[in-house]
Amino acid sequence: MKNYLEKTILIADDEPTNLDWLIDYIKHIGFDVELALTASEAINKLQADDYRAVIVDLNIPKGVGFHPQGNEPTLYNQYPGLHIARFARNIGNNQRRVIIYSVYQTEELAAEIEKFGCEYVSKQRPKLIKGTIKAATEFDPKATGAT
Repeated sequence: MKNYLEKTILIADDEPTNLDWLIDYIKHIGFDVELALTASEAINKLQADDYRAVIVDLNIPKGVGFHPQGNEPTLYNQYPGLHIARFARNIGNNQRRVIIYSVYQTEELAAEIEKFGCEYVSKQRPKLIKGTIKAATEFDPKATGAT
């Protein structure tokens, strides 16, 4: 059985030096941060533990041992973060708890992300990112029975 880390948010991003503001904000609202620097590391962490929320950068390296599922559309090869978000949703994370943030904002990406219903925000909108994180953490999915 997986541990539920109710006070921890997983961030999948390969540029942690650019995340100081985000980590500070998450800690300010009372949560800890765990980092994954590759898609394979993020998926391994999601297999091991449940997190209060998951924040995913689309343009993250695949990493050692990365094994996509079946024949993936080109978009998934271009943006490995899609694998993480889809995996998080497929293992039962509520759509509000999975946040994709990226500098890439295209109609094709938006349509694909809409299929699995994750939150999708621009990295250039820190206020919107903060609001989305706040909304994702305002309820405890394990306490309410939602996942």
